[in-house]
Amino acid sequence: MQIAMASCLILTMGSIVYPLLYLLGSEKSDGILIAATGIVLVSSFGIEKLLNYLIYEQTLLSVFGNIDTSVLLVAGTLLIGITIFVTSFIFSITIYNRKEF
Repeated sequence: MQIAMASCLILTMGSIVYPLLYLLGSEKSDGILIAATGIVLVSSFGIEKLLNYLIYEQTLLSVFGNIDTSVLLVAGTLLIGITIFVTSFIFSITIYNRKEF
């Protein structure tokens, strides 16, 4: 579980930092890293609470039947991280193409 959460944190950190670096420039990279770290730490607690709520208190457990809940937690965490990263990739490409050098 910790590996999946760490992977999600790393993907989310990169997905926040790269578009902001393209948008604001490398001069503000220290502030971007500090802000991204704070956002990622706060959002990681939110993601964990959301997954726990969906798995344990809602019908998600009955939909997947006899799959172990830790597998659902790991899969959900990685799916959220990858989704955020792919969305960020699209934003980064858009920002980079509009940037004038």
